[in-house]
Amino acid sequence: MSAQQRKMLSLVTLILLMFFFSNLLLVSSDNQVSFEEIQKKLEDQKRADALEDFKGFGFGLGISLSFYFEKRVDDAKVVNDLVRVTEEASTSPRIMLESHYFFPLRKNHIGIGPFVCILSSSKEVIDAMGGGIMFGFRRSLDKSDSFNFGIGLVNDTKIKILGDEIEENEPLPDGETEIRFKTKSAIGLIIMFSFAF
Repeated sequence: MSAQQRKMLSLVTLILLMFFFSNLLLVSSDNQVSFEEIQKKLEDQKRADALEDFKGFGFGLGISLSFYFEKRVDDAKVVNDLVRVTEEASTSPRIMLESHYFFPLRKNHIGIGPFVCILSSSKEVIDAMGGGIMFGFRRSLDKSDSFNFGIGLVNDTKIKILGDEIEENEPLPDGETEIRFKTKSAIGLIIMFSFAF
């Protein structure tokens, strides 16, 4: 083989090697695009799954504040023959468990829908029940958990009030020496904050 033929063979070999490596680079760049597309599809699927978990039924744990239309009397005494209320309240803070159903709004960052809740106290595991309308605010589009705010009505089954015919700042009825109390069911307004999980 002459020197010129060897140069020609080297040149052809070099051209073939360049062609081969350039194709390898193109294939690897195509795989890079495909990987990015797969990653985007996975992120889109994660967001879609989080939205599905956010909307519809969910549960939350939180705190509530109940405002009653009737004053609750926790304690009273007879002072100078008059009934004096010593402990009273028209509000009641409690821990509660709630269930809600959200319809997504505003590019799926916010949800709105009905809720029901059970409220607990130091005396009773289930002290009251309530329901109303709730707003849920998502922290992120790829997560389903949310901070919720709700307002509605609560039915408290056992609020304590003065007994029949006993009134504050009035003397006891004839023939009675002690203050009587009674418990009754009462409707009130509830404002609550919860964290959905």
